[in-house]
Amino acid sequence: MRNTFEKRLKERLSKEFQRFDKFIQIQMGTAEKTDCAREAFLEFRRRTHRADIASLPTMRRWFGIGTFHKPTREHVIHMCFALDLSEEQAQEYLKKGLSEPGFQVNNYQELIFLYGIVNHYTYEECLSMMRQFEQNFDREFTYSNHAATQQINQKFEQVKLYPRDEFLLWMADHADWFKGYSRTTLDYLIQYRKIILTAARKEQEERLYCMLEEIGFYQWLAKHPAQSESRESIRYYLRRKNTKGYHISEHMKENVLELVQVVYQEKDTNISIIREIYEVAKNKQGGQPRQYGKTGQIRRVSNKYLSDLFSIPFQRERAGWVLSAVRNLERIPAEMACPPEINEKAEQYFHLMRPFSTVGEALERLYHEKKEQKRRCIVIQRSDLLPLILHAAQFCYRMETTDKRYDAKEAKTYFEQFANAALTACNMAPIDRTYELDTALLTCFQPEEMYGYPDVLEVLGKV
Repeated sequence: MRNTFEKRLKERLSKEFQRFDKFIQIQMGTAEKTDCAREAFLEFRRRTHRADIASLPTMRRWFGIGTFHKPTREHVIHMCFALDLSEEQAQEYLKKGLSEPGFQVNNYQELIFLYGIVNHYTYEECLSMMRQFEQNFDREFTYSNHAATQQINQKFEQVKLYPRDEFLLWMADHADWFKGYSRTTLDYLIQYRKIILTAARKEQEERLYCMLEEIGFYQWLAKHPAQSESRESIRYYLRRKNTKGYHISEHMKENVLELVQVVYQEKDTNISIIREIYEVAKNKQGGQPRQYGKTGQIRRVSNKYLSDLFSIPFQRERAGWVLSAVRNLERIPAEMACPPEINEKAEQYFHLMRPFSTVGEALERLYHEKKEQKRRCIVIQRSDLLPLILHAAQFCYRMETTDKRYDAKEAKTYFEQFANAALTACNMAPIDRTYELDTALLTCFQPEEMYGYPDVLEVLGKV
């Protein structure tokens, strides 16, 4: 059965999938031509009046000339301005072309870009608007913790044709809305994380129970009522030299202790998500993050990446403070003593070795942190959500059909509906077989049984 799954997965992933170069070739009307990549690039240069969005070698790679390289989100937004796209077209470039969420209206920069698209402003005019809006960052305000996406979208429809200064004034009056990320998307991510960790703990508890039964722990526990089933009691039992006829090998002890660590850990960690979703045999594929397949959508991520993903609120809060601190410090002579409130917050966010002595020293560090925060303030992508959605959907399906036989068609439909509900709410493209990742996940529903994302990574790691 495993061999059949491997064969089907490789067959289905051998075809061409939606990728930005294929998408842009269609948009430029050159997909059917012989030298479609080069023709699309030339047409793009003509339509954009040879705009310098990036270096020529970099832009050529976006079109699949030579080696393909996916453009960044920032580059695609710039591209939308250069092509003078409509709001609907620009959303399609992000969602369908890049396989990322549409404009993040919770992010003041992307909302200004969206306003610029609607009103046919230039990319540079929008950057100027951002600098004007950022003058508000010299005052402190508290970001809203609830999901405001729907509220912002509704209000944006009412104000999107306002003159520039009126629109910026409206944004300044609602600055607490623009926390920089989608609370809805983060809530889905946290929800799936909870489901996955609950499922993992349940499975590990069952395994631990069987192992403890096998080594006589419960018989011993029944004879020692002063003891309880706890981490300490299990460790004490394993340390005993005389286990009344039960031989406990070192290998068994290691397995039990490993499960004890998982079952009794007080705090859920991202390591558990890595183990359940992304872990494959390191001796076969190495322990580092990597991409699989042709499009880069199928990937194994690091603990650090997950940490940044789940700490987006903190990262955005810190980024906002850095910008505010820079705005304030730039008004003070560099040789002046650093204000104590700056040192206090900097210590809170960055755990300084020592306080800043001067404004110049503080600015030097904060300019560096401003760049670093831009890297760490990531946008949650479809490829971040979907592996977790698959695992969560399969667990929920099993829980809801415990008294029924597995039905591959029913399970696949359950997954698609489960996924599309979340993707739509997160302003992302629904499940689509023209995407490599989607095809891989749908292949997990085989007639005989369901496979998981680690199985996909293991198979593709052999290719």
